[in-house]
Amino acid sequence: MNYEEFNKLALRTESPNFHQPDPRILHAAIGCVTESGEMLDALKKQMYYGRELDLTNVKEEAGDILWYLAILFDTVGTDFGTEMQRVINKLKTRFPEKFEDDLAHNRDLEAERKVLEDT
Repeated sequence: MNYEEFNKLALRTESPNFHQPDPRILHAAIGCVTESGEMLDALKKQMYYGRELDLTNVKEEAGDILWYLAILFDTVGTDFGTEMQRVINKLKTRFPEKFEDDLAHNRDLEAERKVLEDT
């Protein structure tokens, strides 16, 4: 397969619909991914280059993610407390007693969604 053939076949599956996202949500999402990548880079340096894990940097990147989440939560009308409770409610639904491999692989997505919507 050559580039032209690949391009033709690939582009036929592109959606013709494009909807402009809320710029604050986009800013927050891009920021969370960027900061997560920077945190992952610190782990890469430890794992593959034998460097000591820079915990100050890891904490900084985690704090930066919180900053972007604050923007996101403000934009969508929620807050950290509500979202912390929402994720705990979901996890209690998924793992009623404790983590179990079987429950992680065989999730009741309808029950989880209901809990997420009710919080």
